[in-house]
Amino acid sequence: MTTELETSELSLELLGRLNKDTKASAKLLKFQEARFLCDEYYTMQDNRIRTTNQVRSRLETTEPNSIISFLANQTAKLELLIKNSLGIFAAQYRTGQWLQSQYGIGPVFSAYFLTNVDIRKAPYAAHFWKFAGITPNSRWNKGETRPWNANLKSKCYLMAETMYKFQSNNNCFYGKYFRKRKDELILQNFQGKFADQNRTFN
Repeated sequence: MTTELETSELSLELLGRLNKDTKASAKLLKFQEARFLCDEYYTMQDNRIRTTNQVRSRLETTEPNSIISFLANQTAKLELLIKNSLGIFAAQYRTGQWLQSQYGIGPVFSAYFLTNVDIRKAPYAAHFWKFAGITPNSRWNKGETRPWNANLKSKCYLMAETMYKFQSNNNCFYGKYFRKRKDELILQNFQGKFADQNRTFN
């Protein structure tokens, strides 16, 4: 009978082989395949977080949790494998390289935006904003098909949260830009430059 320790060692050996193969095959990923891996990564991450929470709750009640712990550990390893693969994939493209050069944007984020937005179809920033549903006039009326990509919109929100988080870090260009622009708007507000707009909304 194979013990849990032996099974874990076998899994580590297999993951090691997969990792070596992945470095070569990641460069051969097609955009559709990379997009699938991005979705799979986020699904796997959610499942791993739930499993980890279950482990924590079972520790509190002293229930057996070795299998759940094993699954959580294996999922974390697979997450890392996918993350590294997506980083290698995205780094082959100038857009992917630029994305990864931005502080706070890692391998998965860079691959996600690279595979979900075709810049040849969105030559201007406004095209991207509309597709992501983040323009000020974006509307979704009852009975209509959603006019934007909901997953992309949520990822844009997460990316904005990342930039907000690192706004005090000098390495985060867009975080610094956000803080600078915010300070300018606060000053203008105190100077009464938005009085006409306030009267319009009121």
